[in-house]
Amino acid sequence: MKRWIVMGGLVMSCAPTPAPSAPPPAPPPLVQAAPAPPSAPTPAPPSAPAPAPAPQVEAESCGARLANIDGAPWYSLNDGPPHPAGAVPLYQVPNRPALDALCEKLQEKQPGADSESFICFARPGTEKQGVWAILTEPVSDVVQRWRLAVALPTGKVVLGPKTVFSDTEDPAAPGGQLPSVGFLDAITDFDRDGEPEVITSTRRAIDSNATPEDSYQVWTLKKGRISPYAPAKKLQVAGIRDADGDGVPDLLVDFYGIQLGTMMGFSGASMDWMMLGHATADGRFSTTDAVAEKFARSLCPKPPEDLGPDQMCFAKVLHCGRLWGKDPKAMIDAVEKGCAGAEQGSLCDYSKAGWKKVATQKLPLTLK
Repeated sequence: MKRWIVMGGLVMSCAPTPAPSAPPPAPPPLVQAAPAPPSAPTPAPPSAPAPAPAPQVEAESCGARLANIDGAPWYSLNDGPPHPAGAVPLYQVPNRPALDALCEKLQEKQPGADSESFICFARPGTEKQGVWAILTEPVSDVVQRWRLAVALPTGKVVLGPKTVFSDTEDPAAPGGQLPSVGFLDAITDFDRDGEPEVITSTRRAIDSNATPEDSYQVWTLKKGRISPYAPAKKLQVAGIRDADGDGVPDLLVDFYGIQLGTMMGFSGASMDWMMLGHATADGRFSTTDAVAEKFARSLCPKPPEDLGPDQMCFAKVLHCGRLWGKDPKAMIDAVEKGCAGAEQGSLCDYSKAGWKKVATQKLPLTLK
């Protein structure tokens, strides 16, 4: 049974829509005490139930963050991996002892580690995939390292490469990352070779205001070594979603490589300009096949007629224009016209250069 998160559905519209009746509760701290089993005996299932899909969330307007629109409230399973709230009670995880044993074994490997400085976020795969974990270890009062690890069914522990990050909001610090490092978002087998691939996400600061940006990495276990998964190395992955319902996570890909969200007054990526990397049977990710095209059409069902008056929608309209083959020069002229006479401090002051890049960016897919 594959254990990963199926992201919620999405309705995007440039016209403002009613806000949800109540905002989702804030996520609890990552490190939590394990909840006590209920007083009445509860039979443990043979395996943990699959996480339920997050409920459909309607974006309030253009520019909704992936972090906001993709999800239900999260809670931590064994102090770490995210699941929809209430989907997998801790006492029903059959290999919880394996998770604890892995974390204890990894902690023993870290010189000078103690319960306050060492953190291990673990997640079970299938019996063959083993138990995976993200662990952090201190280097100094500020600088830390995180790495991926797996305990194989043979009992062998394999450690991945170390990545430096800083427990600070200073982007100039080593790694430039915030303390929110490491989620095990998916465990799967993209290339069907019997060896698992793992998707992790990290958060880093991208400016002097410590604005956070999430990024995703795809790893593989090959010949006893953990390394980046080659077919995903050149993709800027902003999220995961099972677009075709085949049980294998597909990648949400950002082709612009700029902090459009930050420019537009919020942090993180947005569905407004996402494209799909569809996971194919050969282990690659297609941005041009029928599934990727269907995803693109769901966000941009028809060519945009004009840029419109709402600056929050400019990036979405320009992205859709590129998908439908609109003339880049005409779209740049539309941006200049849309920003002419804009009030000081408007999005035009911060986002115009980014919008122009969207207008001229070559995309792998063109809709017809």
